[in-house]
Amino acid sequence: PTAGQAQANTAPAQPQSQSASSKLMPSDVFSLLTTEEDATLTIEEFTVLFNRLELSLSDARKEQLFAYMDVSGDGVVDQKEFEDGWSFLVEQMIEEAADSMGVSDVRIALALVALVLWLIFLFSFIFLA
Repeated sequence: PTAGQAQANTAPAQPQSQSASSKLMPSDVFSLLTTEEDATLTIEEFTVLFNRLELSLSDARKEQLFAYMDVSGDGVVDQKEFEDGWSFLVEQMIEEAADSMGVSDVRIALALVALVLWLIFLFSFIFLA
């Protein structure tokens, strides 16, 4: 094979490795949010995350999530605290987004109960009519 053919054969492998390495990690998000050189997040920098994701959380909820992340209680979140609390933070953001779309645990349970009742009535009609 010529050099051009060898290069063409290896070209598809490169985007795959780039896509694997382009996975967003908590450390990447932390780096995007920090503006100071001391590598910590203040509450103001932390709230930028929610503004960029267009999540409509109350200030009290943002402060509550920040307090959860700030394990040391010093008023700032360092990278280790951020990474340790990342899965909880993502879970909370998903729940808030689902609630804002009207998909909550209560609504899902009510829909399931309504479906079961509807099926009971349907089978009652079919078998008793």
